[in-house]
Amino acid sequence: MLNVNNLLSAHRIKQFLTKNNIEIVHFIPGRVRLKLSHWQNRQGELAWYINELERDANITSVSFTPETGSLLIEFNESALNNLDIVENWLTKVEKYTESQ
Repeated sequence: MLNVNNLLSAHRIKQFLTKNNIEIVHFIPGRVRLKLSHWQNRQGELAWYINELERDANITSVSFTPETGSLLIEFNESALNNLDIVENWLTKVEKYTESQ
């Protein structure tokens, strides 16, 4: 049965991605690649955000490709069962993008 809270969270996540022009390039459980055009060649400026993600116990690896502006995040698959965790990750992205 579809949980209404999960549906609302998924909708908020989609709106967030659209609002911030963030593209999900690739997704499989435990791994997601995000791309944002203004991330290209800005590794130094993304260091704070990458550090924030790396401190999350549910994230196992974060790598940034400056040439393409993409961020690969590997995480514990069970985190997807709690959309609040995913929203927390995106909130960190939003804080970063608003400061730019």
